[in-house]
Amino acid sequence: MKRIACCLISSAALLAIAALVGCKIERATIIPSDIPSLNKPATQLAREAQLRFPFPVDLERGGEIAGRAEIGYSLNSISLLNFSGQTWTDVDLWINREYVVNLAEVPSNKLITINFKHLFNEQGVHYPTRNVQTKVAKVELRQGVRVFDLPSQAGR
Repeated sequence: MKRIACCLISSAALLAIAALVGCKIERATIIPSDIPSLNKPATQLAREAQLRFPFPVDLERGGEIAGRAEIGYSLNSISLLNFSGQTWTDVDLWINREYVVNLAEVPSNKLITINFKHLFNEQGVHYPTRNVQTKVAKVELRQGVRVFDLPSQAGR
């Protein structure tokens, strides 16, 4: 009898903790990002994205930047590699000029992953995770007063 009571109390305690933790998880994704600036509530990321619209067509074009983006449709993510030798700071990653996320820092020679749920459009809707129709056609970075083309390819 004591054993059953102990199990019930332990189960109730675990459920209570899980409920509290579950209520606190407001990030765009369940798994924390390796990019600290993306570990925010989805609503905050959406608001920040909305402030960046429209796409900055009036900024100077910087050509192709020394980096690469691999689009992982099955993983709903973009793997980004900066091989410029310098850390990129305060960059906006634009997808098809319709979805954007701000990255506080993109270190050189370190692969980082951005989940599609971190990218928002002007209406505050994240990039689709069922990509039957919406494909990444163009990846661009705004850094300072320039917009750069980022070479990209489809991955897994």
